[in-house]
Amino acid sequence: MTKRVVAFFVSVALVVFGYGSFPGIATADSVTLTLKSETADGSGAFTRLSGATGVFVSGNYAYVASQYDNSLSIIDISNPASPVLKSQVYDGDGEFSKLAGAWSVYVSGSYAYVASVLDSSLTIMDISNPLDPVKKSEVYHVDGEFNRLQAAWSVYVSGNYAYVVSLDSNSLTVMDISDPTNPIKKSEVYSGDGEFNRMGGASSVYVSGNYAYVTAYHDNSLTIMDISNPLDPVKKSEVYDGDGEFTKLERARSVYVSGNYAYVASELDNSLTIMDISDPTNPVKKAEVYDSDGEFERLREANGVFVSGNYAYVTGSFDKGVTVMDISDPTNPVKKAEAYDGDGTFTKLYYPFGVFVSGNYVYVTSFDPESTTSGIASLTIMEATVSAGNQTNTITSNVRLPYVQTVYMGNDLTSTSVSVIWTTDISSYSQIEYGTTSGAYPQKTVLNDVLDSFHTMTLSGLTPDTKYYFRVIAGQALDQKAYSSEYSFTTKPAAISVGAPLQTADGSYIGSPATISTTSPQTATSSPSTPQSSATSTPDIPLEDNDTPLATTTPPAETPEKPAAPTIPDLPVVPAQLPTQAQAAVVSPVFNRDLEIGSSGDDTKALQEFLARDPLLYPERLVTGFFGTLTQKAVERFQKRHEIVPATATDAPGLGRVGPITRAKLNELLSVSDAMTSFPSSTSPATELPSSVSPANASIPTGFLFARMLSVGSTGADVVALQQILLAKGFLVLNARTTLGYFGGLSRAAVIQLQKSLGLEPVGVVGPMTRKALNQMTGAL
Repeated sequence: MTKRVVAFFVSVALVVFGYGSFPGIATADSVTLTLKSETADGSGAFTRLSGATGVFVSGNYAYVASQYDNSLSIIDISNPASPVLKSQVYDGDGEFSKLAGAWSVYVSGSYAYVASVLDSSLTIMDISNPLDPVKKSEVYHVDGEFNRLQAAWSVYVSGNYAYVVSLDSNSLTVMDISDPTNPIKKSEVYSGDGEFNRMGGASSVYVSGNYAYVTAYHDNSLTIMDISNPLDPVKKSEVYDGDGEFTKLERARSVYVSGNYAYVASELDNSLTIMDISDPTNPVKKAEVYDSDGEFERLREANGVFVSGNYAYVTGSFDKGVTVMDISDPTNPVKKAEAYDGDGTFTKLYYPFGVFVSGNYVYVTSFDPESTTSGIASLTIMEATVSAGNQTNTITSNVRLPYVQTVYMGNDLTSTSVSVIWTTDISSYSQIEYGTTSGAYPQKTVLNDVLDSFHTMTLSGLTPDTKYYFRVIAGQALDQKAYSSEYSFTTKPAAISVGAPLQTADGSYIGSPATISTTSPQTATSSPSTPQSSATSTPDIPLEDNDTPLATTTPPAETPEKPAAPTIPDLPVVPAQLPTQAQAAVVSPVFNRDLEIGSSGDDTKALQEFLARDPLLYPERLVTGFFGTLTQKAVERFQKRHEIVPATATDAPGLGRVGPITRAKLNELLSVSDAMTSFPSSTSPATELPSSVSPANASIPTGFLFARMLSVGSTGADVVALQQILLAKGFLVLNARTTLGYFGGLSRAAVIQLQKSLGLEPVGVVGPMTRKALNQMTGAL
């Protein structure tokens, strides 16, 4: 196949600015960017950054897609003063064969998704080990069902779906990536396809809630479509250059959505357009700023845009600069700072392109379009200083705020309560602030200061049939906070219960309780967000209700009552005495019948609790007692892991169903792990932990699965299992003051020794890499 050359060339710079959120600082603040370091392309280990365009940051790593080196580079940026290359994969490197023209990268969980323009492809790789990315799948233009990936340009991942826009196919492809080894096309929409008329040169995609926003480079436009049904995206609106009030959308290059606003950077108009998209059928222009428009002097060839809090970050490629503007008043953006090549100490911003903001830092890819000379491009790190009047706040390089990745509602919305679930890219405390007026949050939940990356809280005591607005707060120290975007939901009207289900002798139910309501119950959900120092309102979006049973009978004008509020399973209670093998052998099977879509009961709940121990199997971790599509997907993952069905199966007999073979495997694993963890109900009282154990009796707990981060202060059965391994390995020495089941200083020192023996970073915290090694020791993986 003849590879096509894209009209950009060679070298690269990845630029990082320090920046943070400062609640309460007035918009009159000034921002100063100060250079900390520059690492040139070609220096040391950095040999695959030529032509970098795409950048994504997750946790302590930056992921850079480079079109001319046909590569993805993974860079440790935990110390911003000294970025460290962890790995590089490239086209023709072993199993990777579809990375030519790597252009865009998106990271979700343990996977990186790379869209490559020359190979017209999407590559999915497992990056749980940053030192060794593993290819899971590659799909490409005219590969079986995929017919609209020519010049794949941009990728966005939301939930179980990847959204890819293709420049030459003028299209958006929606694919199901719940099985990363086998992406399945759900739909393709393209310019000239029925109602879609303005997708020529589709150049970027952003997904927020039930809507996808697609810019078109040739049609100078933004298309908004409803993607609530992945099989059938529906156009809601199209706006384009010269369309009424819109005059600065020529060569629309990229789009970012935050709250009720879309931000579009346009290359030929050298501009940023801000539009109100609260009504997706009628976007309204709020502002257009462009190069030489008053104070803006570095927006020529505006290519990249990222919004965080009250600030928008825009790259002006021709002007070799990055502009920071205050967009707290969307009708009047105000320039706050500019950094550009040759500006004092900056020497590596030759052609800045992509931009990403995470916590205190801004990451910008830059390349030289006229030279392949090594050493021109670099990784530049800057420190940010925010000044308010006489007060100056310097953000030091060792401060990093969590990134709020996903926020969604539990399916337990009632007239007075709802659960909120969210994830952060690094461990964080948990808190929610909320109120009944957009932008005002007089009420707060109690701060949960246990650091974790998976969070759930319940808002209770709410008023029926009332719209609430909220945002979540994340941080690792109380004086450093990151805020999500604003989300909203409406509580259900007060309801009157009618009737009750009849229980038969075998424990099954006939009928269903119902509620009478004057209006249809309102539901809500939310979409991925970035840290915010203030928030904007978002409309209610229908709740994802996959695990809610349908009523057996429904009287007229009545709606079925929701199941009991879903819970996130508690960590197993530690047994008072570690069981022997003989004890383990007498554990009774829990699963005695087949389970499938529609099943409900205690065994379904037990299945969900068991699967939820491993977030790779059941990331939603919702325990409802009803077997819905989320549970079905978790069972599919379980079956593939244990080779009950082929890893690539999509329609194998019994797929996603707990039949005799799956049931036997579940009972086998449950017998082993329950003997270790006791697996009580969430209401069981905690059992007193043993105060000591003999190292001579310690052994590695077979089949135990570690599923969360462990650090000083952690307690639970997984800490007991960790300590058993450390004892068996000879790294942990107990004394009279040691409490089994508590992660203290001795356990931390032992973990450091274990990590050194495994060749891992000796940090004393059980993170993803250490957890993987532990699970391999126990045989859980």
